[in-house]
Amino acid sequence: MELFCLLHPYAYPKEQISISSFLKNLPAMPRRLRIVLLLLIGCTKLPLSAQMVENGEYVSACDRVVLSHDGIRFPDNDLHVASMPRYDILDYDNKPLVSSGMFGSDPSVYSFKANKQRYPAKLRIRMTIDDYRVHQKRYLEETIDLNQETLFVSDQELDIYISSYPQLYVRTYFTLLPYYLDFDYVPSSLNNTGVFYLPSDDEATLQATKNFIPIAYNWQYQHIDRSGHSEWKNFKENLSYKERTSFCGYQLFSPEEFDKLLEQNHKVSIRINTPRHQINQEKLDLVPILSSPHIIQTEAMAPTCHGEGNGSIRLTFDRALRQGEKLNIYRDGLLLESEGGNIQLDKTNSVTLRGLPHGSYTLTLRGSYLGYDTYTLGEKHKVSVTVPELAPLAYTEVTSKNISCHQGNDGSITLRPSGGSGHYVLKLFRGSSFIKEVQVSQGKNALFSRLSAGVYRIELHDTNGCQSKERPKTITLTEPQRPIKAELRLRQLPKGHGTSDGLLSIRVSGGTPDAQGYRVSWRDASGKIFNSTHVERDKDTYIYTLAHLKGGSYSVTVGDANYDLLSPEDKQSPCNCYTKLSLNLPAPPPLTVALKENRQLRCASGHDGELSATVAGGVPRTKGVPYTYAWYVVAPSGTKKLLRGETNSTLRNIGQGLYEAVVTDANGIEARSKTYHLTAPSPITIHFQTINPTCSSPNGSITAQVSGGIPPYSYRWLDSKETTPHRSGLPTGKYILIVSDAYGCSAEASAQLVAPPQLVVTPNVKHVSCYGQSDGSITLSLRGGTPPYTINWQDISSTTTTRSGLKAGSYKALITDTRGCSTSVTLTLREPRPITYTLTPAFTLCSGASRLLRVNSDDPSLTYKWYRDGKLLSKETSSTLQIKEAGSYRVTLTNSAGCSISEERIIHQGGQAPKLKIAVPTEVEVGSPIHAVNITKQWDGHIEWHLPEEATLLEEYPEGIIFSLNRTGYFTLSAAASFGGCVQEIAHSLHALPKGSIALPKETDIPLVRHFFVAPNPTTDIIHIHLELKEPTDIQLLLFSETGKLLSEERHNLFHRGELSLSLSQWTPGLYFLQLRLKGERSTIKLLRK
Repeated sequence: MELFCLLHPYAYPKEQISISSFLKNLPAMPRRLRIVLLLLIGCTKLPLSAQMVENGEYVSACDRVVLSHDGIRFPDNDLHVASMPRYDILDYDNKPLVSSGMFGSDPSVYSFKANKQRYPAKLRIRMTIDDYRVHQKRYLEETIDLNQETLFVSDQELDIYISSYPQLYVRTYFTLLPYYLDFDYVPSSLNNTGVFYLPSDDEATLQATKNFIPIAYNWQYQHIDRSGHSEWKNFKENLSYKERTSFCGYQLFSPEEFDKLLEQNHKVSIRINTPRHQINQEKLDLVPILSSPHIIQTEAMAPTCHGEGNGSIRLTFDRALRQGEKLNIYRDGLLLESEGGNIQLDKTNSVTLRGLPHGSYTLTLRGSYLGYDTYTLGEKHKVSVTVPELAPLAYTEVTSKNISCHQGNDGSITLRPSGGSGHYVLKLFRGSSFIKEVQVSQGKNALFSRLSAGVYRIELHDTNGCQSKERPKTITLTEPQRPIKAELRLRQLPKGHGTSDGLLSIRVSGGTPDAQGYRVSWRDASGKIFNSTHVERDKDTYIYTLAHLKGGSYSVTVGDANYDLLSPEDKQSPCNCYTKLSLNLPAPPPLTVALKENRQLRCASGHDGELSATVAGGVPRTKGVPYTYAWYVVAPSGTKKLLRGETNSTLRNIGQGLYEAVVTDANGIEARSKTYHLTAPSPITIHFQTINPTCSSPNGSITAQVSGGIPPYSYRWLDSKETTPHRSGLPTGKYILIVSDAYGCSAEASAQLVAPPQLVVTPNVKHVSCYGQSDGSITLSLRGGTPPYTINWQDISSTTTTRSGLKAGSYKALITDTRGCSTSVTLTLREPRPITYTLTPAFTLCSGASRLLRVNSDDPSLTYKWYRDGKLLSKETSSTLQIKEAGSYRVTLTNSAGCSISEERIIHQGGQAPKLKIAVPTEVEVGSPIHAVNITKQWDGHIEWHLPEEATLLEEYPEGIIFSLNRTGYFTLSAAASFGGCVQEIAHSLHALPKGSIALPKETDIPLVRHFFVAPNPTTDIIHIHLELKEPTDIQLLLFSETGKLLSEERHNLFHRGELSLSLSQWTPGLYFLQLRLKGERSTIKLLRK
């Protein structure tokens, strides 16, 4: 057997599940049956107020149990209740769930009392099931903590291996009920007599102690009949089980029963039926009373006119008055006398209170039945009603529209009446004459339209016959004083037919102009619309001008500011806001010119033609020549050239070509004629038929064929007296013929007689590339004559047209064709001049010294490659090579033609020798003397100086030389010297500046610097600075980059003369500047780092 314990919400008995229906819906059980016991504890979370009542009773009840088999003995149910905080046993009970048979008895009820010191905290339920067949008992025990937010009952499973057991279904309820409950008649329902009424059709309300569960509020009623019998009856379910209940007599009794209570004057008792075994329950006696009819509808009617007192109120009730029932209506406690006291209701259960002025009314009822007062304290026994008052008749939003045009009738008056009945009649008068009336409703405008100028009066009435107490409205409508008027002011005709330089101008007055004047629209005959090109105001009028017009018919319409506002009807009738003018602007007839030929040309190239121009239309001049003329000749490309001086209508002495004439009339309008093509006879053309002579014989002939011109023709040959078109027996040569036609027009042509094509030889010669080479060639191209050809070379027996591998020299060939015609050609092959140069002789190099190996040549196109011991020095491409060590050196010279020559020098290594030093300035002036001095220590031998080509030697002495440079630029001066069989050489760079570029010291000043130069320059690493001063002085040496950035700085105190060293190894190859500074003097040397 399995036992499930579930927490179940509280359910009323009517909501309990039918046990029999539950069992019928179960599926068929297997042979090995599990019996399910459902324990449903119906509990809710107990509110604190319920827990804290001083007297209460906790009740637990179980449903009946249904068993379909008697194999299970009747289960027992133990209930234990413990209190807080000591967990005292408040109550204990043991009762069987099932008394006998297959169906359980009425539910067993467990009850126990508690107060606020000993209210229950825990509930323990113990279920015992005794099975006599297996002699076993199964127990289920659950404990519930009543202080938990949610009460929970766990489950456990008990299996009994017995077949065919039925199901067991148990449900338990658990709740808290009071011992007894207080309740009161709600004060709002209590009248001032202290009597508690039970109205027949109005609710009485009772309020009981709050916060108990609904089952605690079991309302009951009782009445004692004449026999003294009393019986308590439960309220209907919709009225019971709630702490506040409202009910009326007809809800407890039928109308007949309630009427008997009224007749017998019996009371009705009310109580709350508390739990079982309680006595002395509180009750309340209510007196039955008939409810007066209830007001279910009100309708108030305003007085007919504003300020009158004939309003009314209509009241409708929910029932008719009973026989013998009376009803009175009171306003603010005072009886309304309008109905003479007791009111009578009509067939609709209504009554109308009449003769009431505007105001607010609070109406109450008082009544009686069978000598007793009726109940009139219900919500529908009192009503507040307001009798409205009609607003006074008045006009609002009065507007008027004046007449738009002079003597028009589009004026209108608009009014919105208000007040009164809401339906109005408005009457319009002009003076004493009635014009018309208009009827409108509330919120609508009354419109009087189609009015002319004048003074109008309006009277206002409503449909109740009330009349406005305001003075009738008087409104004046006005109109413009004058009609609109437009007249032509100026007409200016176009100058030419189709020109747009005509003009029309009008003046407009009257009507109603606005700030911009009038609406003016121009149209031409096609309907195209134009706007005025100019508008100006002239006092009270406006002038509108339309320019740039062609000739034709025009119309202009003018409307004033009111015209666009008119209705279509007013625009169609005669309207003084609008006018229209039709205007004609004639133009001159079109100017035309036509050309005709007066005299034709005789010869194709003649100039004896004549053309004349015929003119029509335009505006001719009245004085002098009617038109002026200009003539143009038209080139084939279309370019037109004016023929200056031709201003007459006739053009004479012209040749063949295209011509046009342009004429101008008095208004300056021009017309151009069509292009006229003046033609001449076709030119005389001569064609020849010739027969050429053979190789060298005079057997040629010529026949002339002539066309064009005007026949007959005459012939004249310039080389003879022949006058016929045919000649024969002619040698090779040119023959000229002159042909003349009947008008003396002539043409000249020539004919050429030639022998067979001359044998022509075109040689293609390739000269020897370099001096002494054998790479020349000759190729002969042959044409003319009569192929094939025979070739004979004079120097060899070759017969080909091409020869190669030739040296420089003359070569001759004889060429003969098949007819024996021959020609010869002599060709000369040339070769370039040899490369001329000198190379420094071999020498012995001093130890630690260097010397230039130099090539001198007059050929500036030479390029150089240097080799040392057979290895190319790729960076050495100049005409000099700095030699620093012994070895085999070879130079290869190549000119612009690609010819090369090489030569080698063996350089030996010698011993030690003093280091060669020279002093020379770095920057010099063109044309100024330059001193170069040998400053080598411990040696006074001879020095070989090598000057630049641009230098001029002025003087040479043992210690040095004096020379000058004849142009600006960079140059190199070198010096070489022999020391004990070895040679060393140094070079120095010179920068020649224009004359006057170097500031020299005054004659009276003696410079401090005597010598300042560096070597080697260019260099790859170390430079030696040679410096001699006039006296010991503090100096600075500064090294700058090409961009002027300071790279290094050295200071030397009291330096007099000597040599300083500076390394450039840390700097990249390029140009640098070394500057010497001392006592206001500065000197700069350019350095080249390779």
